[in-house]
Amino acid sequence: LTPLLIAALALFWGNFVFGLKASFKQVLSVVLFGEFLFAIGLMAHLPIMFAKDTFQVTFSPAVLVSELGIQSFWYTLLDKFSIFNIWEIIVAGIGFSVFYKVPRNKGYLISVLSVGGVSALHVIATGIGMLFK
Repeated sequence: LTPLLIAALALFWGNFVFGLKASFKQVLSVVLFGEFLFAIGLMAHLPIMFAKDTFQVTFSPAVLVSELGIQSFWYTLLDKFSIFNIWEIIVAGIGFSVFYKVPRNKGYLISVLSVGGVSALHVIATGIGMLFK
């Protein structure tokens, strides 16, 4: 469901807010390609997970607060700055700039607002969940 939500947000930002034109299929294809690259990054975690015998493996600044656990607010926030998340945003931004026929910086803006928006929702949901623990 995450790619559909990201694509819907990108379509909202691109088509409605910025007044550009692209179809949902085009936007979804860009988002799915970005998610595919993100999935490759998750596969890069597997050998380290097996070697350390833990799920708490990251290629992000979240390694600095790993003692708090993967369910903590700070871990979730810092984990959003993973190299693979950044790679996904860059690839999606390039794709959006091609389909929307805009300069790269506007494509990156749409990407940050859509992919980053879903990441922000995850961090907010984790923060709210921590309030009730």
